[in-house]
Amino acid sequence: MLIIGIDGLRPDQFDPDLMPVVAGLAVDGVRFADFHSIYPPHTRAVMATMTTGTTPGRHGLIGNLMEDRGKVVDTSNWRQLVDLGGESGDTLLVPSLGDLLHARGERLAVAASSSGGVGMLWNPRQRDHSVNLNTTYGSPTAGALRERLGPVPARLGDFIELERARYVTRAVTECFLDDPLKRVIVLWIDELDHALHYTGVGSAGSIAVLRGIDQCIGQVLAALERSGLRESVDLFVLSDHGHTTLEHGATLGAYLDQAADETGVSMAEFSATGEFIYAASPPAIPDATGALIAWLVAQPWVDVVLTGQPELATAPGTVPLRDLWNGRSNVRAPLLAVATRWTERENQFGVPGHSVSLAGDSALVASHGTLSPWDMHGFAIAHGPSFRAGVTPTTPAGATDILPTVLQLLDLPIPNDLDGRVLHEALRASDASGPIVAAEILRDTSGDARVQLHRVGSTTYIHSSTQRDMPQFS
Repeated sequence: MLIIGIDGLRPDQFDPDLMPVVAGLAVDGVRFADFHSIYPPHTRAVMATMTTGTTPGRHGLIGNLMEDRGKVVDTSNWRQLVDLGGESGDTLLVPSLGDLLHARGERLAVAASSSGGVGMLWNPRQRDHSVNLNTTYGSPTAGALRERLGPVPARLGDFIELERARYVTRAVTECFLDDPLKRVIVLWIDELDHALHYTGVGSAGSIAVLRGIDQCIGQVLAALERSGLRESVDLFVLSDHGHTTLEHGATLGAYLDQAADETGVSMAEFSATGEFIYAASPPAIPDATGALIAWLVAQPWVDVVLTGQPELATAPGTVPLRDLWNGRSNVRAPLLAVATRWTERENQFGVPGHSVSLAGDSALVASHGTLSPWDMHGFAIAHGPSFRAGVTPTTPAGATDILPTVLQLLDLPIPNDLDGRVLHEALRASDASGPIVAAEILRDTSGDARVQLHRVGSTTYIHSSTQRDMPQFS
């Protein structure tokens, strides 16, 4: 089984003329027409979802930045992820794909041009069979793999880092394919995400990266052909989220100061990390938390205020985070999450989708993290002997479904308590009829529609928030 990730690819930015190799896989395989990320649509949170089949409400990896026991955790940093797990080693609160394979004496191999955190999350407890451009995880085995491949390409600073993508592609073709114990191989390429962040959605830079990534995927397919494995390997080619063009505002920490000035209520007990707000001991309504929530709900740059603690579930104008997490939550949930507003306005390249950034005055041109339909949707195709040929299911699918579908294909036991489902509509061995899809609207405590969901059985998928206009932001 091979999983190839193209970090940040929006489905509407896939162009068969730019990516003929991937286009060929889509024609001969399954192209998912409605593939969903999770909230928040942050890379590391989605990686944890793909490898566990659960939302952040179960696996506990809340976002790219989060707090735990009063300490900020940068989840790109693998050592901080190890610290997050503590003595128990539970970086993720549920088993990963790597854990499930390891228990059977099999291996998950990961080659990632992205952060050490992304590569680690697929297999938090066993990091020997990893090639990452930023770390060897303190593992002599992983270090030997890098020595075999030669020096890691340096970042050039022009955001078109294709040599780095080619390096991790070589890890798959030269180091991983010849090991029969490597039951699953993950190739995660973050160069598109990097280019989108700094050059924009639809930019010449992002187009060049798409061409280069397609060539890398072609190299993997050619290596499978040479090895006689081409007709026996199932593969996914997918992304974790989309992107929107940014309108820069202040940081959430600066907004806390503004809230204190305008309400006359001290906000000193709160801390802000990314779009999350934490408190040392979650206070109850109506005190400073009540004043803060009321202030946030009234702000023109705020889309939805989400509550992470049970005692705030009925706070006016809010939606519980657990409702976006398939009814689940855990002790790592923030006090509040703030989803910012978005608009359909086109950027300079004619690509729709703008959102308000909480990164402050940064160099980012585009990013992801809101409930916009562009952030919340990714790209996905499946190809191989187990998948149907030439079909485009319109049934919602998403990141939560990767683990159960992979386990089904490997004929391994599927844990009962997952948030995702097996994508039977894509499999040759399953009934061709699609599952029943239901639409659902999440309303805040005032009864106003806030978030659009799809439901397939017990699995939920977030389409977007319901708002469609954004006041001029300044």
